[in-house]
Amino acid sequence: VSQVHIPIPDRSTNPRQRDIPSGQRKHSPVSLSDRSGSSALICRFPADPVPGGTGKKPAPVIFLTERRKARVLHISLIFTVIKASFTLFISFTSIPSRWSAMPQYFQTFIFDLDGTLLNTLADLAGACNSLLTAHGWPERPVDAYRLMVGNGFRLLVSRCLPSSVRENLTDEDLSALVDEGKRNYSARLTESTRPYPGMSETIRELGNRGCLLGVISNKPDAQTRLLVEHFFPGAFACVHGHRQGIPLKPDPAPVFSLMTEMQATAGSSVYVGDSSVDMLTASRAGLPSVGCAWGFRGEEELRSSGAWKIISEPDELVSMAETPLHTA
Repeated sequence: VSQVHIPIPDRSTNPRQRDIPSGQRKHSPVSLSDRSGSSALICRFPADPVPGGTGKKPAPVIFLTERRKARVLHISLIFTVIKASFTLFISFTSIPSRWSAMPQYFQTFIFDLDGTLLNTLADLAGACNSLLTAHGWPERPVDAYRLMVGNGFRLLVSRCLPSSVRENLTDEDLSALVDEGKRNYSARLTESTRPYPGMSETIRELGNRGCLLGVISNKPDAQTRLLVEHFFPGAFACVHGHRQGIPLKPDPAPVFSLMTEMQATAGSSVYVGDSSVDMLTASRAGLPSVGCAWGFRGEEELRSSGAWKIISEPDELVSMAETPLHTA
């Protein structure tokens, strides 16, 4: 049947439009008016079954005005965009993790110190509270220091000060307080500090398996070396604290420096830490990160920071060691 667009005059001017004899029309027009009042044929239905056919009335044939064509096109475009967005979402959510292709076994383990190898919180808090007391400022609870440590000793001292004091300090004043705080800390370096339960055994076992072990800390270099040698004598091939001219974590420069000294490769190395600073450091250095749930910041921060793996006990690291246990 040829498709013909038949304008339908307004019924007020042609009241007998609907009285066309049925024999003179093969289809019954149905008109819809747009807001301007004009009408057009938009749908037709065959009036009678097709002779010799199946006896079933054919489906209606739809004709659209220009305005309605634009509206249908607009709706079609919306559905196309929704479908494409959904397909894109599915494709992205099905992409494996960036570390899914990473090896599950490693030759080199690079550790953070505070909150990872050692629980240093009480001694750090004691050093800072001694500083505060000496200047007549109120002490802070030990647990409050969990969120203050991790970004270097200078920032630790700055954070522990009362806000009214901190806002009015010059750089020279802050430097003097930092030096005082370092002296306080050196005087009590190992007073309450201890390795986390199971950590000494884990480090020993990794060494027995021939793994390369290193430490990177934002703590001053001298204090970092003293602590590591005191609690893990001879266990680590390389130990770096904060040194002049080397940026603090999360800058990856300390990691690259340590790996160069250890002659370690990125493909066989993993970074172990307890905070978002550590997870970001590992990411920037291109290393998978293992988060220690027992540390200062907890599992939630590690997960939100993109930790590749989160462990609850130090001995879980042993199962990641690439080299088999040496036998006599």
